[in-house]
Amino acid sequence: MIRKEPNNQKPEKEQIQGNSFKKRLIPLRYSPRFYTMLEKQGIAFCGYCGQRIMPYARKFIGSSDTNIPVYYSCSARCDQSGIFSSAFIDRAIIRAISQRLKKNFPDDELPYITPLDIEDVASRLKGLYERKTTLSYQLPYVTSRLGDVVEELKQLDALIEKTRKELEQFDTVRVDKNPYLRFLWYITDDEIKTLGLFARREIARSLIVNVRFFSDYIILKLKMEASETKGKLGERGRIISLNLKYNI
Repeated sequence: MIRKEPNNQKPEKEQIQGNSFKKRLIPLRYSPRFYTMLEKQGIAFCGYCGQRIMPYARKFIGSSDTNIPVYYSCSARCDQSGIFSSAFIDRAIIRAISQRLKKNFPDDELPYITPLDIEDVASRLKGLYERKTTLSYQLPYVTSRLGDVVEELKQLDALIEKTRKELEQFDTVRVDKNPYLRFLWYITDDEIKTLGLFARREIARSLIVNVRFFSDYIILKLKMEASETKGKLGERGRIISLNLKYNI
């Protein structure tokens, strides 16, 4: 059953439920690609059974497929859990984080940094992963130059690790001064819709402790400690509850 939207909400803000639909979905557990903001980060859990939330699709997604809808749901497919559009959930989480940061760190004087500015490192990392994926698919068919391909894969692994460390350096910067995350103070809804996957995943890695999914709401816990937030956020201030039916 697909739960219809209230009239004041956009069609993509849908929650899809129903055990029969859930059973037809294909888990994207072993894919070499990432599809969503939260997958394989160890932070998304079912609020009912405690199992991991993972991405699903209606069909197998090939290496060249694009624009295939991907969903979040419980990895155990427990009866209480819902099925959610990952694109909608990712946007809703980023919007909620942006609103919370602006509320607790009002600062109109810092320079505007666009998503394009801060995605430079993430774009390079994405290109490296895509090249590695392409070579991995070719590996069984390149017997004549197997050694060259294996050597390039080793070089790619080294470059990926180096680029990941470039991203990890941002963890040592206070969240309201982090140049990679600074654009969250200014991002618009249109920019949220087009924000790249690696930027979304870095937001999750840097700012989210965990996300618990329930049938029609999620509870988000952020990584902001009192020392980082000038005393403006305590334990309660780090918790965000998103009602997926009415409050987004």
